[in-house]
Amino acid sequence: MNSFFVRKSTLNIFKLILITFFIVWISWHNTELYAKKTKVNIVILNTKDTGGYILCEKGIKDTIKKHLQHYEIRTVYLLNENLTEIKKLIQQIKPNILFTVGTRASLFAVKQSISCPVISTFIIDRTAKLITKKNIYKISLDVPLEQRVKFLCKIMPSINGAFISEKITKPTVINLPQHLCPSQKIQLTAFPLLNDSIELTLKKLSKKINAFFITPNPTIFSNREIVKYTLLWGLTNKIAVSGLSVGYVKNGALFAIEADPYNLGVQAAIYGIKILNKKAVTKGILHPKKLKISINLKTANRLRINIPQVILNKADFIIK
Repeated sequence: MNSFFVRKSTLNIFKLILITFFIVWISWHNTELYAKKTKVNIVILNTKDTGGYILCEKGIKDTIKKHLQHYEIRTVYLLNENLTEIKKLIQQIKPNILFTVGTRASLFAVKQSISCPVISTFIIDRTAKLITKKNIYKISLDVPLEQRVKFLCKIMPSINGAFISEKITKPTVINLPQHLCPSQKIQLTAFPLLNDSIELTLKKLSKKINAFFITPNPTIFSNREIVKYTLLWGLTNKIAVSGLSVGYVKNGALFAIEADPYNLGVQAAIYGIKILNKKAVTKGILHPKKLKISINLKTANRLRINIPQVILNKADFIIK
């Protein structure tokens, strides 16, 4: 008799589990179909209509077209348009989700009373950190410094690297994860900007390091002339310089790792669709998933650095 009740109780529990699972699955399935069956009003607010901005916008549109069935997209470019009119237009459209491309568009969204989710992309970490509104999700185009260091580890046997920071007053050694370059000797130091002079700072670093990382900091690297000076300094002193884009490599940087603008748009759209489907998403600042690698073999030869063929095979752009 006791055995019968135990079996019956077990069966009831099993049925309850199945019913719960079915309810959860139906709920998830209906939510998954939300963005496919319900018309979604989408606004893309773009800072510019050129270059990487347009590629990022295209990535958003192509991905939405692939994953959503019923939607309407309105693209607005800031350019020289009246910002008050743009604000009114967004209020009239009442978007379910807003995508911003570029710094100006992102900061414009911050100042408005927009209640729908906002996906801000094609911005640097420096801008992303200024955005604190809970309904604004951030995807930076910056490649984390650790990834650039890890790549250099595959090229150089030992690294004594540096970068410049205006936030410190004395040299500070950066603690890097042990798994980054487990079999190599590596040190990375942040140096202060001396007397607001990049020239003076680099001169002091010349005899101390063998690698230098240009950072996406408009305060320090404020114009092209400073960047060119830094790249020439690296070649003159036989220091491997890591740039931010293919343009740096064309002007003498050993390598650069940068975000793929189109894929950054794809990443933003997928993230936005997850939010529309009420799925859990990662908070904080996200970084690009797909990267483009540029290498200057002329610089490598000058620095007497032998870059393995397996690394060259992964490069998107090579100067021979």
